[in-house]
Amino acid sequence: MLLDGPLTPFILEASRYEDEIRRRLIEIRTVPNVERDRLLGEILQGPLAELRRLLHERFEDRPGIRHKLDAIEGAVRAKISTDEIWWAFRALEELSEDTFGTGFI
Repeated sequence: MLLDGPLTPFILEASRYEDEIRRRLIEIRTVPNVERDRLLGEILQGPLAELRRLLHERFEDRPGIRHKLDAIEGAVRAKISTDEIWWAFRALEELSEDTFGTGFI
């Protein structure tokens, strides 16, 4: 995937939202549980919601991407270990058609 196609601005936008999730997951490791819950809520309400919007508006509701976002949301809502949330999130970094393509930049 080259970054000169019609989806380029949206791939870059998805990358920013993925970075926001990464930042919160890193921060979660260093804060008390009360702050952890707040950060998990921020993931759901902010960047994850925006990735879902992009999926619908610009990425044709690709089932593979939707499945990965569902896995992330399920892990966050279940408040399982941060490592397990990371594993769900890392699936978005794969180099495949079932991602936003941010792994290419």
